[in-house]
Amino acid sequence: MWDVLEMPIYEKTKFVSNPKNGSVHNYGAALDITLCKSDGTPLDMGAEYDDIRLIAYPKHEQAYLDSGMISMEQIENRKLLRETMKAGGFHGIQTEWWHFNRYSRDVCREKYQIVE
Repeated sequence: MWDVLEMPIYEKTKFVSNPKNGSVHNYGAALDITLCKSDGTPLDMGAEYDDIRLIAYPKHEQAYLDSGMISMEQIENRKLLRETMKAGGFHGIQTEWWHFNRYSRDVCREKYQIVE
């Protein structure tokens, strides 16, 4: 993915780990996940999974709510996902509503071997 994503490196590193550093995903300690209704329909999060626009950033939710581009229901869905993952020991990141890490990259290096 590093080689395929065509954008400036300072932008790319917000979405894809530099292979030199290793990804928390490659240590088996990160998830990209959403919540679904009982029929399997994903909850509306206001932006699609893997959306690289700012509207997907949790840190910009209030601004997008104020602008009317995202609804309170969509923010509540994101909050429910974050709370659920936090209860399981995971933490989110500022640039993707769907991404959660169990450990930092440094802790992963200490505990696990990377899977290429």
